[in-house]
Amino acid sequence: MIKADYTVEAAFCKHGNLTDCEKSVEGKWLNYYDQALHVELPEKNLRFTANFRYNILPNITTDPSSEFKKVD
Repeated sequence: MIKADYTVEAAFCKHGNLTDCEKSVEGKWLNYYDQALHVELPEKNLRFTANFRYNILPNITTDPSSEFKKVD
């Protein structure tokens, strides 16, 4: 679980079975700008990073560089 105070709580479950989990461990999380989420669980010496993916919607623009207007 990711919490608003930049801490996380994780439980390790054997073979993905949610009824067979070890005790939960505490850690911390941070984000890299708008690019990724990083989670550290020091008790288990684990680190995870998940990259975000963005797509430009076709109804916004098909060629952003052609719509860029230079400001003087």
